[in-house]
Amino acid sequence: MIGDLRSDDTWIPNPNAGANLQEVDEFKNNAFNTISSSTWSSNYQGIQSANIVIDKIADVPMETSVKARYIGEAKFLRMLMYFNLVRTFGDVPLVLEVINNPSEQKGRCRECLCADCQGLKRSRAVLPEQLASAEIGRATGGQRRR
Repeated sequence: MIGDLRSDDTWIPNPNAGANLQEVDEFKNNAFNTISSSTWSSNYQGIQSANIVIDKIADVPMETSVKARYIGEAKFLRMLMYFNLVRTFGDVPLVLEVINNPSEQKGRCRECLCADCQGLKRSRAVLPEQLASAEIGRATGGQRRR
């Protein structure tokens, strides 16, 4: 939603409807804006979750093909979250491994747009092209081409 606020897709007819919405709409948001801080936090929580899956799945007893699919999905979702963060905030911290302290981040996201591309290309092979109706909403190889 935050990306749409900054486009012609949305319009806030009443400036008093919400200062947080207005700040985002006018590109004036900051760390004190609850919409911005929530977007930042939730995306980095998702990135950390994806990193945990990628890091820890080797120890989980399951079929290799299922592990590969989960890793592919985790990488897809991690890059989607980075895409949304970069689109909203610009250059953001790059975190491609599990960290316990946010100060451990090692790079900036300008690097991330290419940092995981090879992994994403490899993961495409393990993501199905289509899904059964019970799995709709999961990453597929077809989504990766768009």
